[in-house]
Amino acid sequence: MGFETIVQSIQILPPLPESVHKVQKLFSTGDADVQKLIKIIEADPIMTANILAEANSPLYNFSKQIVSITQAITLFGTASIRSLILASAIKDNFTLDLSPYGLSTNDFSKISNIQSTLMYQWYMGVDMQKAKDLTPLAFLLEMGKIVIANEINKSEYSELFLDEVKQKESIDTLENFYAEVTSSKINALLFAHWNFEELFVEVMEYLDAPIKDKEYLLDYANALKVVRTAVNVHEQLTEESIENATKLAESLGYDATRFNKTSFRIKEKLDIR
Repeated sequence: MGFETIVQSIQILPPLPESVHKVQKLFSTGDADVQKLIKIIEADPIMTANILAEANSPLYNFSKQIVSITQAITLFGTASIRSLILASAIKDNFTLDLSPYGLSTNDFSKISNIQSTLMYQWYMGVDMQKAKDLTPLAFLLEMGKIVIANEINKSEYSELFLDEVKQKESIDTLENFYAEVTSSKINALLFAHWNFEELFVEVMEYLDAPIKDKEYLLDYANALKVVRTAVNVHEQLTEESIENATKLAESLGYDATRFNKTSFRIKEKLDIR
């Protein structure tokens, strides 16, 4: 187990479905045309089923069942629908066993959804254009953990890893120690392998190891750090994690009150205790 083994496992992954690439190409041109997006999704029965299943999950607790892609896009917006598509495509390539992190599949999905929701609702009031990229990035933020968990499960260290996670050790530190790589770096490798836009790859690389001549990535990285402080493996919008994230947001020059109010509003709406 280690970095080289993980890189090799990523290199042999099959390409993503053509429908996913069509969605990516549509977004690469700027604001995605909603009718074109609907047409691409509805032409792929699996993609359609995955989106509707996610949209009707208990997490969102809509009073009526969502029965169409048009309805889902109206409720979630194109950026969030893109997040669901990319995350689903990645998950389809791996066995989902997050037990080394002490998470069930539902726990993991919940974390991704809350991170994305928080990012969207917070950052649309900060920078609308960057929010459109940050929303899917937030949803995909922990995907690398799927790869690391698979490697940990194959090793003799799975129980040790879980014990240290339960002790609330730094996740990045644990990942570096046991797998020689962080989940952010794994994300960068996955995104590059599947030809995601360069910004997605660069932001994840920057999160893992900031580079001085790429300061244009700083806002993206800072926003993701704030959201991950509020919502992570250990805590999901607890009063303590919101307080810590609010302090971090303020130190990075954000409007702390806006972030704090957004966090507690989502916490209340999703009934997170």
